[in-house]
Amino acid sequence: MAILLPTPQNVRLLKSILMDDFEMRSAHATEAIAALIGFASNTSFLKISKSLPEVTVYEANFDAFEKRAIHLGYDRTSAEYLRFLYKAIEWPEPAWRLFKKRDVAGRDAWFYECERRKIPFLYIIKAVKYCAVHWDHTSLDSKYDRMVRQTAEGNLGRQLRHSYQLIASGRRSRMPRRAPDTQAAAGYTNHR
Repeated sequence: MAILLPTPQNVRLLKSILMDDFEMRSAHATEAIAALIGFASNTSFLKISKSLPEVTVYEANFDAFEKRAIHLGYDRTSAEYLRFLYKAIEWPEPAWRLFKKRDVAGRDAWFYECERRKIPFLYIIKAVKYCAVHWDHTSLDSKYDRMVRQTAEGNLGRQLRHSYQLIASGRRSRMPRRAPDTQAAAGYTNHR
């Protein structure tokens, strides 16, 4: 999954890549970026982004980018090329970092950078065979706590807190048979 933290510096870099490598006009590049992060137009992105906190991260939707690029008169292969190129972009303000297992000093420095930038503390540790994804919102300002802790589902935060307390105390959880999928929200995931 590719993500984009649309800070002005990141958007400026992506726009310059689209203008240089894809020979897009400036306005078309702006519209294509808006489509990439799931908006109908740049105007709708600007309108909605004013009401969102600056820590909003979007999943890159290359299919929407392709549709917008074709609509604007660009080649269909541009989306495939962007998928390939996107992985190698060194963002000026990354949303996450990759560390070796024993790089504690690097993770500490990343935590303080996340705290300074007011973004969630998200990093990946790569081992030989697996990768572990870690995240924590303690690097955020307390004004964002409510946004992180409260969900549309209501009691998900309470269930996660209760599960954490049971694990920390060493007791087993009495989870219902059809508990909601909380693995993705728990803060630690292993991937091959």
